[in-house]
Amino acid sequence: MTSSRRALYAILAIILGATPLSCGEDDRQSRPIEILYFVQGPSGASFDVVEQDDNGDCLADARNQTGGFIESNGFGLQTNDAVHVPQGPFTAPHFFVLENEKQPTRAVLRNLSATPLTVQRLLGAASGATNLTTHTIPAGACRSISNFDDADEMAGAGAHPDLRNEFRIEVCSFPTGTELPSGFQCQDLRLDPDNPTLPPDFGASFLSTIGDFTASFLSRCLQVEPAESAECRTPATFYMFNPQDQISAAMTRLTNQTNSFLQVDLYRNDRLVDSDRGRGDVTVREDI
Repeated sequence: MTSSRRALYAILAIILGATPLSCGEDDRQSRPIEILYFVQGPSGASFDVVEQDDNGDCLADARNQTGGFIESNGFGLQTNDAVHVPQGPFTAPHFFVLENEKQPTRAVLRNLSATPLTVQRLLGAASGATNLTTHTIPAGACRSISNFDDADEMAGAGAHPDLRNEFRIEVCSFPTGTELPSGFQCQDLRLDPDNPTLPPDFGASFLSTIGDFTASFLSRCLQVEPAESAECRTPATFYMFNPQDQISAAMTRLTNQTNSFLQVDLYRNDRLVDSDRGRGDVTVREDI
């Protein structure tokens, strides 16, 4: 990591750390925050982010377990600003990070495995005050993981984001020397799981900086347990809401992960617009 990048992280840590996370009812929508979901389970355990056209059984299961506070249209990774529905199925562990979005928030997830899954939800800045909660999804069950107590709090939320401004970033990693197929994208690992030419994700730890012309957001996933995994890990899916003029992302593999490399893919409305891979700072960008 260069000295200038260390300085940037230090400055961002001071700025973010000086701004406490508010928990009051009236100001949960007052400013954007980072929202992180970390789904964990036994090796090979799989899950899905529930889509809008679910047959209803999953949503009914989730609603019954949350006191009825999930409306019939609750689905995906939802915030006060937008709903994101990345295509699965996913294999645990997997990080989902929503940058620059406002509360309240919920994630509607389906456990496709025969064993329970654990979901940790982190609200707040990586270096500031945070709110970490842990949730369990039983085998074969659906759950709505939310931070509100009344459906009225989500009034006006859940609309799809402006399709000109939904940006998704996928991060994966592989051992040094791995040869990947031509045109490979990180999401191929979950969309084409039976492809024998695709190696499994390496699970590398990394730091993330995502921003536009007005702000930058540093994520280290610091409060996620266990402590030995207190960095973001691949595979991971990031979203940034409503970037201004340009979106750029730099993913930095930790220096002790010398036997691996990162690949980073940037999507605009589910269309790949930039991709890069390497062993140092891996960057992608798109002008808006």
